[in-house]
Amino acid sequence: EEEEVVTEEEVVEIFTDVDSTSEYYDALKYLKDEGIIGGYPDGSYKPNTTINRAEFTKIVMGSMSTPDELETCMTHYMSEGDYMIRLFFDVEFAAVGGNAPDWYFNYVCQAKKMSIVGGYPDGTFKPAQEINFVEAAKIITRSVFGEEVGTSEPWYKTYVMVLEDWNAIPTSLTTFNQNLTRGEMAEIMYRLKAEVTDKASLTYEELT
Repeated sequence: EEEEVVTEEEVVEIFTDVDSTSEYYDALKYLKDEGIIGGYPDGSYKPNTTINRAEFTKIVMGSMSTPDELETCMTHYMSEGDYMIRLFFDVEFAAVGGNAPDWYFNYVCQAKKMSIVGGYPDGTFKPAQEINFVEAAKIITRSVFGEEVGTSEPWYKTYVMVLEDWNAIPTSLTTFNQNLTRGEMAEIMYRLKAEVTDKASLTYEELT
């Protein structure tokens, strides 16, 4: 009697540190195929690394804005005779001398222009600060659905409830203010943009 040969399923790699065995494989493959993410120069993606507000805004706005919209956004905030373009106290650009703005400037500009981000009460944006789940929920929800989803107490409840309705809250999250990883960010965006609603998801009540 011949022994049955069991062949292992081929493991497909999309980044040097992400293959088809990863919990984020479907999300990352979709976003990469759509040109929304590209990974790092060394070919990795680092799905378990936290993401800051500038990186997050770049990915979200890059997925929904044209290059022309991004390039021309700053003219919306440029006053005649004034070459200093200040989006927030810590996000500004002096449009003189042939210098270039910070790599994230145009993305934050477009996000502000579309009322997707509003900054903090002190007038800052804090681009280098890690983004937490509820901040990300607000930005993603506004960008995907294109409008304010209503006010609530606490302020983030309506945004989290939208993600709950779409089964888009990764089960790796435990708290509202948990800093988001690059993998979790990709998972949320994938579920909303590809309308994937059959994956395990948390509810508002399950978070603390």
